[in-house]
Amino acid sequence: MPVALDIDWQTLCPTKQEIINKATSRTKAVIFSYTYGKRYNIEQLAKLCKSLGMHILEDANEAFSGVRYHGSPCADMTMFSFGMLKHFTAFGGSVSILRFQDD
Repeated sequence: MPVALDIDWQTLCPTKQEIINKATSRTKAVIFSYTYGKRYNIEQLAKLCKSLGMHILEDANEAFSGVRYHGSPCADMTMFSFGMLKHFTAFGGSVSILRFQDD
């Protein structure tokens, strides 16, 4: 079941404390979505999530900026969308980058 995280209105990203407060033993992944296309550095938040045993998904559908950005190396999967209807990622074309980690 998805659980929404509140965001900080200055940075438009969740805080470490918000992730800690909402995470449970059943939490398997966190999706970082760039609200209104404002990208932020997820490195520190991703480290926290990984230390808690979570996968990192990066929703960059509203933040596509051409070939300059291939997604955060901290993310296990990054999703980009090229369609005009951002609520339907695959409608109009999209790319997902899945990074397999050697354990």
